[in-house]
Amino acid sequence: ETVQRRGVQVQDVLTYARTLDAPVTRECVDLNALVDGILTDLEADIRQAGATVDVDDLPLVEGDPMQMRMLFQNLIGNALKFRLAGRKHRVSVSASAERLGHRVTVQDNGIGIRPEDQHKVFGLFNRLHLRDQYAGTGIGLSLCQRVAENHHFAIEVDSDGHSGTAFTMQFPEMPV
Repeated sequence: ETVQRRGVQVQDVLTYARTLDAPVTRECVDLNALVDGILTDLEADIRQAGATVDVDDLPLVEGDPMQMRMLFQNLIGNALKFRLAGRKHRVSVSASAERLGHRVTVQDNGIGIRPEDQHKVFGLFNRLHLRDQYAGTGIGLSLCQRVAENHHFAIEVDSDGHSGTAFTMQFPEMPV
């Protein structure tokens, strides 16, 4: 198991490193199609979690399609992973139009992140839980932060520490 975990860690580090220096292509990305594809890929995880995933009508955004996929795959994957036993698990991907773009939120009703730990979640290799509780390498949210930086938007976390977590991104208006 340790060898397998190290292999996953190496892959995650390589993925992270590639996003540091990768030139960001600017294309129109249909978040509806992107999230649909991710949900298809995560179908077994959704079934295993017994989760309901609700998705709003999502906007078109400008960005690198591969990086946008990594961003949403990590956020939705985490939302499915950090669930609370005994609670019907729900994940939502919602969007709202804002004056200068679109606000997109991935929210769950899982275990939450304590307010005093929220500043740590985007740090490389930062894990808030033991490996035997929740699998992972501690790179996923660092990768999300890096994608946000590459695209010049912010990603924020909000949680009361026990009734779920929301990750919100403010995408700028697409140029015409």
